[in-house]
This record gives sequence, C-alpha cells and structure tokens, in this order.
Amino acid sequence: KGRRMHAESVPSGRHSAGDGGWIMAKCAQALGGECTISFEPQQTVFTLRCPAPRHVTDQQVLSFTLPANARAIAVDDSQVQQWTLMSMLSMLGFPPERMRVVGGEDEEMENFAELVASEVRAHPDDLVLVIADDNLELSDGSRTVSGSSQLMELRESLSPSDEARTLLLVRSANDSDADVLKYHTCAHGFVTKDPLEHETVLRAIVPQWLHRFGDQSQTPAASAGVPSAHQLITKLVTEIRSILERIDAVHASDWARVWPLMHQLKGNVRSLPRASAPIRKKVLAAIEEYRDVRERPPDFYYSWLLLRTDVHALVEPGVQSSEPSARPYAGSAMSVHALVPSSLDQERPMTSAEEDEVIASVAEATRSALAERPVQNLSKVKAVFAGDVNVISKAVSAFLTAHANTPAALISQLAVRNYSKLRSTVHQCKGSVAYLGAERVHSIAQELQECLEKLMEDSNGWQTPPVLLQAQVRVLAEEIDIFVRELERIGIRDKATAERVFHSGV
Repeated sequence: KGRRMHAESVPSGRHSAGDGGWIMAKCAQALGGECTISFEPQQTVFTLRCPAPRHVTDQQVLSFTLPANARAIAVDDSQVQQWTLMSMLSMLGFPPERMRVVGGEDEEMENFAELVASEVRAHPDDLVLVIADDNLELSDGSRTVSGSSQLMELRESLSPSDEARTLLLVRSANDSDADVLKYHTCAHGFVTKDPLEHETVLRAIVPQWLHRFGDQSQTPAASAGVPSAHQLITKLVTEIRSILERIDAVHASDWARVWPLMHQLKGNVRSLPRASAPIRKKVLAAIEEYRDVRERPPDFYYSWLLLRTDVHALVEPGVQSSEPSARPYAGSAMSVHALVPSSLDQERPMTSAEEDEVIASVAEATRSALAERPVQNLSKVKAVFAGDVNVISKAVSAFLTAHANTPAALISQLAVRNYSKLRSTVHQCKGSVAYLGAERVHSIAQELQECLEKLMEDSNGWQTPPVLLQAQVRVLAEEIDIFVRELERIGIRDKATAERVFHSGV
C-alpha cells in the first residue's frame, strides 16, 4: 500500500491521484528526454530534461566562420554538381586541404559510407560535415546508389562518439514532405539544390551546423582554386545543354534513361540563379510530373519540346519561354461565333439545301478572317526553338507523322457525332501546331475547341451537328492540309534544309 508524503501540508479533503509522476515520465519520453523525482521534507520535486534546438540568430548565420578543426567530404555523380559542392564548401569557409568532393568513380559512390568512416576515424579531433547527393547514378547507367542509404549505413558503422562529431546531410532536388521525412530518418538533415549564392548557402547549412555543434567560430582560411560563381554558372549552363542533347537522343527509344537524365536536369536547374524564378519553378514542376512514370507517355514528345524551350529560356539570353498566353496567336483573333447568319435563329428547321448554304457561308467567312494570318510564321519557330535546326526538323517530322490522317479523322468523328473524340483530336492538333508557327490552324482550332466545349455543356447530344460546328471542322481540315503542303514545300523536316532556311534566310 502506498504512503502519502507530506500529509500534514495537504488541506482536508484534497488528495492527489498520484498520476503526476507517470504523466511527467511520458512527457519526457515523448520529447526524447528524462525526468526524475525527489522527495524532500516539505516538498516533492519533479525535474524534466529534454533536448531543445539551439536558438540561432540571423547575425550568427550571416557572420558564421568555421572552427579550425572542421573538415568536409561530399559526393555527387555529376561533375558540375561536384564543382557546385566545392564552391558551397568554400563559401562556408572550408580551406581546400580540408574538403574533399568525390563521385568521379563508381567505387567512390558505392563505398561512400566506408570512405567517410575511414576519414572520420583518421581525424579524431575534427568536426566533419558530410553531404551526399540522394541519387548517385553509376557511370554505365545500370544502377543508382542511394546517398541517403549510404549515410544511414555510415551512422550505423560509427561509434556514438564518432557520430557525435559528424553532421550528415542529404542533398537533393526532391523536397516534398515525404522526401524530407525520409532524409531525416537516414541523416541529420537535408539541403536542397538551390541557387549557389553565398547567403543561400549560409542559411541552408549554418543553422544545422550550430544546432549540431554549437558556435565555435574561427577566422576562415583562404580558398584558392575554387571556381567563382560566374565560372560555376557557366559550367551549369554547359551541363544543362549536354543533358538536353542526351534526352533528345534517347527519349524516343530508351525511356528508362530519361528519368535519371531528367533528375540531373532538375538538380542543375535548381542550382541556377533566381533571376528567372517563375520559369525555373515551371520547369521544376514539369519535370516532377514524370518522376514516377514508368513508360513513355504518348504525348511526351510535344511536352518535352515545351519543357526544352523553357529550359533554353533559363540558360540562353534572349530566348522566349513557352509561357504564352492561353492563345499564342490571339493578336487580332476573329470570333467565328459572330459569323453565324441570323437565319440560324429561325424557329422552322432549315432544309438540307439551306443548311448547306449556311455552312458554306460560315466557312467562307471563316476563311476570310484567317486570310490575314500567315500559313506559317518561321520567325516564331526560330524563336521558340532557339534556332536549333535539329530540334525543329524533328518537331516538323513528328507533326507530319502524327497528323497525316487528322483531316480525315475530323470529318469522320463529326459524321458519327463522336464529339468527345472530336474535341480531343482538335485539342491535340492545337497543341502540336502552337510552336510550329501554324497561325491559321492554331486560331481555328482554338475557336473550334471553345465551340465544342460550350455546345457539349449546353446539349444532351445532338442528332445533327450544328452548322457552325460543321463549318469550323471543314475549315480546320482544309487549313491542316494547307499547312502540311507548306511544310513539305519548305522542306524543313530535313535538317540540312532547315539549316539553310533558318541560317541563310532563304
């Protein structure tokens, strides 16, 4: 039977349930700490101790200097990201002789945990910063080594005292809540592949260093031999161009190679300066959409062309983004809806002859409105694809292959009243021609898609296609044929001809 302490000090009728100690113990356990209880003559004392992150001020971060016994080791499979890591470590104050960046050899990536463990044990008085890229692709592309798993293996291999001298960080372009949670189970923290700017680097890493080790600032050492920010950006741009070329070469035949390349592209784009932040954000979101895609999507070619254009806008001066308005060619857009004759409003049904006459009238008015536009705007094509004739010729060839039967398909879908399929065909056609300079096709396709969407909302399924719809489908089929003939005439599906057309002005 328990015995109540200090009974004489408790007012009559007031008794403790005795749950305080149990509650304190549970609180301490949840917070990763401990609690004790001490019975004294006039009181019972509970003591709760739990770890709390050190408060780090902005001044501490921006004025941070490393202690003399700090060293760093990092790994990345990309040469340009290896240079980025060297610059990051230099910005933090690591001298060249006390930092090491590996990943040039497969063995370094596969055995990174063992390599770091040896480094930590060889320098028993040093504090060691370790940064590992999360996706380390081996040189032959056959396998990817998990950097976070390497850090988990490292933690398990080190003694508690050795691990206490390390700060292990995962570096990745993937920063969703689920990703970050995974990184924190394997390492001590996480750092994104954000632009390489001095303040950005300090704010990303210094708070984690101070929480781990406290403030032991010393005068930073010189960092000779580390690339400047300008040199690093130049290397990033060169690497991004190389990745674009490699994706161009494999995306149609080897989808398994696309995602690793897209992941490298994402990491390098994240490291670019924030000057083009809206386009940069758009590119990163587009790449993320393909993260878990296991088979090549049927519409990837055109999606890739648009994504490629946006990446070019980030790295090539003067190149426009693919961020057009909802209507890339809406400068003086006509409204086919305004061309419907008033006879359509009559209550009595039209005869077949009258209907044919109205369709012809609307179609002719539509053609007249389109006549002010060029069949193809070559300057638009050149700007969108940054004058890259190889990509232009591939885009034209892909369009001609994919849409050879589109005019017939439009007429057939209208005839059987498959309006959902008709809308899909129009939408695909509109997206395909938007960046090939087909101003007439794009304009009428835009109008037709809007007409279909409005009529599908208002109708329960028509027995006879509305005359406006019939006229628009007829004109769109004609304009696609005209555009295809123009492409064949110019001949830019051939790379050599495209080179002559776009570079000689012929």
